[in-house]
Amino acid sequence: RSLRVVHRDISLESDVLEEVHFPLLQQVEGTLKLQSKSMRSLLLPGLSTSGSLIVMNCPILSFVNLPVLKSVSKDLTISTAPMLSDLKVRRLGRVSGTLSIKASESLQNVSFPSLEEVGSVSISSPKMTDLSLPLLVTAENVELSNVPQLVRLSLPKLSEVTGDFLISQAGLKSLSDIPLTKVGGKLSVMKVSNLFNLGLTLEALTAVKSVVIDTYQGHEGIDLSHTGITELVITDAPHLTSLALPESMDVVRLKGFSYVSSVEDAGTDAFTAVTGLKHVGEFSYNNYWTKKSTKELSFPGIETISRKLEVSVAMVEKVSFPANIYLSYITQFYQQEDLHPVTDVHTLSCPLLTEADGVGANSVTLKTLDMPKLRRVDELKLDCIYYTVHNDAMEDLSSLSSLKEVQRVHISKYRAFRDYSFL
Repeated sequence: RSLRVVHRDISLESDVLEEVHFPLLQQVEGTLKLQSKSMRSLLLPGLSTSGSLIVMNCPILSFVNLPVLKSVSKDLTISTAPMLSDLKVRRLGRVSGTLSIKASESLQNVSFPSLEEVGSVSISSPKMTDLSLPLLVTAENVELSNVPQLVRLSLPKLSEVTGDFLISQAGLKSLSDIPLTKVGGKLSVMKVSNLFNLGLTLEALTAVKSVVIDTYQGHEGIDLSHTGITELVITDAPHLTSLALPESMDVVRLKGFSYVSSVEDAGTDAFTAVTGLKHVGEFSYNNYWTKKSTKELSFPGIETISRKLEVSVAMVEKVSFPANIYLSYITQFYQQEDLHPVTDVHTLSCPLLTEADGVGANSVTLKTLDMPKLRRVDELKLDCIYYTVHNDAMEDLSSLSSLKEVQRVHISKYRAFRDYSFL
């Protein structure tokens, strides 16, 4: 009970220890690690600084008292403490390493009201409803995952994350109270199904390297044109109306629905308008679970796609890229025969395309490859992915009037195809 300073480590591991109480302990320079299947309470009323503080595998721990803890020079970890329902560390101002809270099944309220500096934050707690870090300004990484009950998140001063920022499987309705302006790495918002106004958060950013959005129900447009973003992946955002991007990017992948239980569950909006983008390495666009039909899906602003173009759509007759798409691999033009047997892709148009590593299509309705300037293609692949149907629309490749060089040709299930003179 008289222990005040530990210059190295303390490690307690026990099956019978019910309470840990060091009333005078003020400083641990190394690691304080506690594991006990019988521990109900952790009392460290005088501890002000520690190297690392690790509490793990404490299945009946229900009370943690750290009233004067101000600084942790490495990691603060609480793991596998399923009976702990509240955690409030009032005076902690700095965690130089990672603040990690995981596998605390009963934990509802987490508060660090004085925390200003942290290396990284990693929290996963399925019952947590409230998380408050009101003074936190910067962090290396922030990860909030498997927090489906989280409805109140207080990060009113967090303006910069130098690494990655992730929120996944959360119950939040808004992120507008997080004043993020810079994310040095990837910003990921995944399966936050109650979120409808993500555009406001993204438009406040001045710099971000990569954005990943998965399962988003918002109906407004999103503007990332001012951010310097190089990679964007959006999955399951059926109501997104418009997307403004910088002129040059490395990867853009846009996907409407990966799964719906029926066609009626699909979004009512047809296609998201993409503006601002001129040069991109890889461009992927998938929106074949739409209910609306349109004559043409066009991306007139895109001037170059240097590596790969992939489009999967339905309810559209013509897909058009009028700009000069060069050295790209064009592939996967799907058609949903069981859902939309009439108004699907008939024409794939790239009138300025001169050469490509590959051109491919999977469709039962595609009739014309409108590529009159295409001179060279390494691989030409026309297929039909459906076991019971064929393509009876395309008869020849007369539209490839400039084709001079092709290395590999694959044509399968195109029953009307009869003119191989292009070879």
